[in-house]
Amino acid sequence: MMQTWWIIGAVLAMMLGNLIVRAGMVGVQLAHSSRLSTWQVLCYGMRRWQVWLGLLLLFVGVVAWISSVVWWRLELGYTLLGLSYVATIVFAWWFVGETLTLEKMFGAIIIVVGLLLIIRGSGF
Repeated sequence: MMQTWWIIGAVLAMMLGNLIVRAGMVGVQLAHSSRLSTWQVLCYGMRRWQVWLGLLLLFVGVVAWISSVVWWRLELGYTLLGLSYVATIVFAWWFVGETLTLEKMFGAIIIVVGLLLIIRGSGF
């Protein structure tokens, strides 16, 4: 059971890390509009605590992922990591206010169906 928590932790940490980095960078975008180059936007972004927290969570997700491959076969563990894409789409819509289009919903459904097929074929 502990092995399952590593992959769940990886998915959650990566999803939250992406959302928090996005929230921090949206603040930079709103504050400085299009007057800055990409390099300047990155420099301003690195001054925001949200970006650093998001990067920390992404690092935690990578560590959890590395720990999970000790117990999980790579094709199954990496497939389950695909849940972070679906979770990020849903939570970006819910918490950050990003647009949830029909294409994104269909894409998420395709990912989930693919995950289920791979998991079923893996004997999980």
